[in-house]
Amino acid sequence: MSKLTRYAYIFKAPGFAGERTVMDSGLFRSTIVAVATFDGACEAAKELAAEGVELIELCGAFHAEGATAVSRAAGGAIPVGYVSEELPAKA
Repeated sequence: MSKLTRYAYIFKAPGFAGERTVMDSGLFRSTIVAVATFDGACEAAKELAAEGVELIELCGAFHAEGATAVSRAAGGAIPVGYVSEELPAKA
């Protein structure tokens, strides 16, 4: 497997409509996308997949169902992970 060179992180927060920040060293490119809705994340995932992103990570707002929808929107060809916000039960 080759080294990862194109990565994206999508987070969900009110008031955003797909704004992006890109950091590119020439050897590695990271794109951060802000969306307000799950549909916005799916649209961003389609665009990112078309741009050659090799991995998409999602913030904890997406959970497993949202990650599945984003993966499908990206064509199912690239890995999509998500942060879990589950906290351990208090003793």
